[in-house]
Amino acid sequence: MNTTFKKTASVILAFTLLAGGSALTGTTVPDIFNSTSITASAALSLSGTSYQLHATPSTTLKNGSNGDSVKWLQCALNKLGMASPALTVDGAFGANTTAAVKKFQKKYMGASEVDGIFGTKSLNAMKKALGITTAYPSGISKTDYIRICNCVAHEAKSNNISMYEKALVVEVIMNRKSSGSFPNTVYGVITQPNQFSGSSSYAGLTKFSNEVTTGVKEAVTYYFNHKSTFNESYLYFRGNGSYNFFSKTYRGAYRRPGGSGSIVV
Repeated sequence: MNTTFKKTASVILAFTLLAGGSALTGTTVPDIFNSTSITASAALSLSGTSYQLHATPSTTLKNGSNGDSVKWLQCALNKLGMASPALTVDGAFGANTTAAVKKFQKKYMGASEVDGIFGTKSLNAMKKALGITTAYPSGISKTDYIRICNCVAHEAKSNNISMYEKALVVEVIMNRKSSGSFPNTVYGVITQPNQFSGSSSYAGLTKFSNEVTTGVKEAVTYYFNHKSTFNESYLYFRGNGSYNFFSKTYRGAYRRPGGSGSIVV
């Protein structure tokens, strides 16, 4: 990876623990993940088509827009082959991104929809083109699927947290279930004392809580539809409401998916 994720010590101290333990302490350290240990999420980020690692647009995007949701759009456009050469994933919605959006709209929505503005209608069409779905997945009971969606919604429902990071919360739950060191049921994992805060308010529900968004369902479904790619053995995570860090051990180097930097706790 070419960039190192850096945060000041004051910001790090503000992080809260989402799945067991206490607030993060420590300072930023150089990248400790060398080229032989690139994880699935890091490999995704190398392609320039990995919309999963960016925030799904929640507002209308147009020429002049900036931010991580624009990176989502640029990656998605590249994934669908709407720009040649591929768009630079820089988070800046300029002329090239506008042209690619128009090409997408013409191909997937019809000539009458071409305006270069990426709103709700364009987003829904793009999700369909990318195969993003909330359809009930195989490999999990409906009851546990609802429990997991409720848990992810409580822990990582923010629009700023990418689909992949939401899905990694599912990986933590499922890895714990099968690890032998945690309860061996989804319900047991979620309700284990001092782990998932507030679980008593949603773990026993037989329906989606009012915090479950479309984005949460998409992320949980994505995990089960691509389960074989989630092989990083994460058992813990921490976050600050905008992104999460994941780790295999309670005390160790936490790493944001797609980023090359880490912090030690």
